[in-house]
Amino acid sequence: RLINFSDAVIAIAATLLILPIVETMNDAFSEPADLAGFFERPTFWLQVGSLALGFYVMTAFWREHHEIFERVKDYSPGLIALNFLWLISMVFFAFPVGFFNSAIASDNKGVAALYLANLGVISAILKLTRIYVFRNPQLLIDSEQKLEQKYCVYAFIWPVTLFLGAVAALFVGVWAAVCVWLFIPVHFLVRRYKPPPPPHSERGMDRVVNFSDAVIAIAITLLILPLVDIITDDLGDAQNLSVDSAEVTAKVLTFAFTFYLMSRQWLINHRLFENVKDYSQRLIHLTFLWLLLMVLIAIPSNFMGQVVAADLDPSAQQSYDVFQIYPQASLYLGLVFALISLVTALIVVHLQRHPELLVDPSQQLSPRASYFTAMLYAVVGAAPIPLQSAGYVTAASWCWMGLWLLPVVRKLAARQNALKGSTRTSSEM
Repeated sequence: RLINFSDAVIAIAATLLILPIVETMNDAFSEPADLAGFFERPTFWLQVGSLALGFYVMTAFWREHHEIFERVKDYSPGLIALNFLWLISMVFFAFPVGFFNSAIASDNKGVAALYLANLGVISAILKLTRIYVFRNPQLLIDSEQKLEQKYCVYAFIWPVTLFLGAVAALFVGVWAAVCVWLFIPVHFLVRRYKPPPPPHSERGMDRVVNFSDAVIAIAITLLILPLVDIITDDLGDAQNLSVDSAEVTAKVLTFAFTFYLMSRQWLINHRLFENVKDYSQRLIHLTFLWLLLMVLIAIPSNFMGQVVAADLDPSAQQSYDVFQIYPQASLYLGLVFALISLVTALIVVHLQRHPELLVDPSQQLSPRASYFTAMLYAVVGAAPIPLQSAGYVTAASWCWMGLWLLPVVRKLAARQNALKGSTRTSSEM
């Protein structure tokens, strides 16, 4: 329960990093004239970069937590206390992440200092947790394993560096905080004093799968936020709250469509991992990249819903040219789904090269279906741009109907696999 609870908390905290961006988009939707060129704004891409960095940092700390608890067979009040301190510091990390992009743009020293200090606290708690479990061998699976004394000294070099960076940011400026990342090699120097990696357990593999499922469950649920936003905006005026309005209709359709596509991606990942019995660090890295892309779907999906709503509402089209914005929204949505399929293909390639991770090492896997699917998503997403430029506006708006070709793409991939002498597996379905 301690592990499952921790994974659920971190999954929620990491996924909710998307909320500031969604809120920024909702603010832009309230001023239709601001939608044109929205994706070209430097502040928007700073927010996306801040989200990606925050998500990576949180999953990196989760991996260290996972590695520590692979050695643990029991718990104690002290371990529970340290774990909850780690959880509260991880959850709070979403606060400085949400402001980090504005901190860089406006040289907000306080936010930058808080960001680094929060990282220092998280890192220090994890180091203390590792030392604690080795000081209490009754908690370890292998009670004979020891921790080098040098680790207890050198392990805190990186947290101290982060704290010093926070002080420098507070008195010097934001760019002093950015320079802290130049000292990352110091963090890797400590690895030589860490104990050897623990044996992989079935529980460890289950944690990877369960954490992934939790992130996707939250990300796919967040798709409802544009509809919730309509309720909160119109609740004060009951006359404006109409379930048959163009905006509601468009966002319901977008919600259902995106929910279906995300559930299909989850199903592909599920069928693939049904063949996996063990994990590697590379497999975890690729899985977390896949998770980040799945979380990012909410951005172009939310934008697409607003564009479709404007398309259905003639009065909204007077505020801005919806047909000028639609190709851009379609392109980004298609690219995100294409990248998700490409990462799935990379996972398959990794499993091909490491058959010891598979339930049946002799099983033949092929990434070809994922490659073809990625090409289809990229074409469907980008097609509105040349079609609209050529004047085929109606055809551009129906490009996403091309996803009906997905079964044809899978059959084509299966035929190519047969020609190559491979067998089609459930992971390609």
